[in-house]
Amino acid sequence: VKECDVLQKSSWSNHVFDCVVVNPPYIAVDDPDLCADVQSSEPGIALYAENNGLEFYQNFASNLKNHLSKNGKFFAEMGWKQSSLVAQIFESKGWEVVLHFDYSGHARFIEAKK
Repeated sequence: VKECDVLQKSSWSNHVFDCVVVNPPYIAVDDPDLCADVQSSEPGIALYAENNGLEFYQNFASNLKNHLSKNGKFFAEMGWKQSSLVAQIFESKGWEVVLHFDYSGHARFIEAKK
């Protein structure tokens, strides 16, 4: 297990992972669907991401491949309206993508392998 600042490429240095599981901040600052109780109970750094909430996915899709083992996988939660955008981000970088759905039928989790 390794903790690092994923937005700083130098944090990844020579590390190779079999599996990376994250629940990154994925909410756009101006998201009208954010419940007031969530907003008041979580720190902003845990909720909000740049680029309409896609900043972390863009970073992972671009930089993580070199840090996963041969059969390594990446898993992440995403917003219920972001699935097609997040899948597109990973697929455009050559990842194989599987979306997983919640009990309401919304794609809420991405599984990606190189």
